[in-house]
Amino acid sequence: MQIKASLQRLQAIVEGQDVANLVLLLKELVPDYNPGTELLKTALSIKPYNAGPAKSQIPGGQAESVPAANFAQATRAN
Repeated sequence: MQIKASLQRLQAIVEGQDVANLVLLLKELVPDYNPGTELLKTALSIKPYNAGPAKSQIPGGQAESVPAANFAQATRAN
């Protein structure tokens, strides 16, 4: 990933106050980065400032936000 593209993504994420995608981007840029428990709780509980929740179906008929689903998937992979 190019630095300029990463910085543009970072800027958009920060402007949108999207904690979940911020953590995902940090994990992508720094593979050894493992956020602490409090940050994980915050990332999963806060909705981005300028975006409504996009829903993704998970087994059992439940729905979760796409950033939360992506975040949960990324944390399980590490």
